Amino acid sequence: MLVWSEAFSSRIEALEAERIVGGWSHAKKEAMIAGNWSFVSLLARPPRERFSASLETNGVLADAFRRADLSWA
Repeated sequence: MLVWSEAFSSRIEALEAERIVGGWSHAKKEAMIAGNWSFVSLLARPPRERFSASLETNGVLADAFRRADLSWA
């Protein structure tokens, strides 16, 4: 089942994008499929930079989780 596609100007660009996305986590791929680029960006950060002691003190994280479609989890 095709869940995401994008046009590339060359076969080389398409293969490079496939190689990059192939190394992503499942959560990051799900965020990309949903078009939630802010969550993709958040997941691209090192784990120690993603979370604070409380989700309420980290507005970026709390906002990303509110917008994320986690129905697959």
